[in-house]
Amino acid sequence: HPIPGTVRFTVGQRQVMTVRTTPAGTFSVQLPPGKYRVSDRSPKLLLVEADGKTRQTWSRPVTVLVTPNHLTRVTLASIVP
Repeated sequence: HPIPGTVRFTVGQRQVMTVRTTPAGTFSVQLPPGKYRVSDRSPKLLLVEADGKTRQTWSRPVTVLVTPNHLTRVTLASIVP
């Protein structure tokens, strides 16, 4: 099921862009050509610490290649036990 959240684009250790999704979990950005690491997080998916506290955490990044003059589609999925 799509969920709202935040999507982060990085190159190496440098954060290039962060964008909020729509309530339906979709997003659109314009980036220069290159290889990006993309991860997401959502207030609807929380990590529960051993002490019971909860926090948002970034998903494991996926690599996305953006090429000139092309639309690149990305689907991010979170596996929840």
